[in-house]
Amino acid sequence: MLRVPNAASPWGLQYQYNDLTHKAVYGPGSLQHLALAAGLEVVHRCSARRGSRFKRVLEDALHGLLDRILTEPPPLWGANMILVLEPIAAAGRNRRNP
Repeated sequence: MLRVPNAASPWGLQYQYNDLTHKAVYGPGSLQHLALAAGLEVVHRCSARRGSRFKRVLEDALHGLLDRILTEPPPLWGANMILVLEPIAAAGRNRRNP
């Protein structure tokens, strides 16, 4: 399991660049490629959500509007993303035998 700032989102770069320990920038696509190169598969990815329920509802509405307006919206809007990785063989086995 990974949790990293989401460079594909305009909201994630504040976490990336305000922490000097972050040495590389990752988005969902770059982590997908990195996982495959390491023999892993992304079996789940999502935004790490924070804030009150009211703020999350407003964010969902804003992101929905932006998805309709922008020609290339980010795959995940959250400032941080969570990915669950498994070895490629194990990931395929789990899908066939839930």
